[in-house]
Amino acid sequence: MWAAEDILGDGRLLKRVLVEGRGARPAHGSQVEVHYETTVVSSGAKIDSSRDRNEPFSFALGEGDVLEAWDLGVPTMRPGETAEFTADASLAYGEEGAGEDIPAGATLRFTVELLSGRRGEAAGADGGDLAPGATACSSSSSDAGRLERAAAAKERGNVLIKAMDFAAAAEAYREALGGLRALQGTDFDLLKARNSLRLSCLLNLALCDIRLEDFAGATRDATEALEMDPRSCKALYRRGVALLARGSLAGGPA
Repeated sequence: MWAAEDILGDGRLLKRVLVEGRGARPAHGSQVEVHYETTVVSSGAKIDSSRDRNEPFSFALGEGDVLEAWDLGVPTMRPGETAEFTADASLAYGEEGAGEDIPAGATLRFTVELLSGRRGEAAGADGGDLAPGATACSSSSSDAGRLERAAAAKERGNVLIKAMDFAAAAEAYREALGGLRALQGTDFDLLKARNSLRLSCLLNLALCDIRLEDFAGATRDATEALEMDPRSCKALYRRGVALLARGSLAGGPA
């Protein structure tokens, strides 16, 4: 096992290579595919694993699709490499945490295996292989891919809600919202689909927040939904429930 590397030089992101890889490191904008496992350092609790689902995760590097720790750490890897990243809360879920599984200010450990990854434009030029689901294409088709992945994450969240796993569902909706934020195209149909999916994710995330008793998060997510659709009954109701739980609603006349 290799010694830990301080990637940023300030102790916030440490990397330890577990299995050495070979080949070129992925560049900014590359479509990469990984397996990963996430644990909370303070408790050692595993909170997510793509291997447990047998479902590799793909994303575009440096485009805000994932946590900052990933955007900073994965570019240091080579194909086939497995590395362990220990990330400060400032590079993960911050001081608020995320539901019951990720405490406020939590340091997280990500064990990541880089399955593949290369710049899509270069792959299209030389005929090389792309990560599964990736395309050597224009920004519009790249946006379509992000939209498709966000929709898949949202559907995964819906399944998890039905299974009453609200913490995992919330993570799926956050994953979807992160992908939607990275969309840059101006195609009308694409933007319409993005906004519809974003509203649905925000409403479902607010529901998860309430079930997890994260009423501040529910207020934030429902308010963001109302900014998109001020007449949304679900958003109004869920924000009202969250505000009432926080004691933020003014009392009516006696």
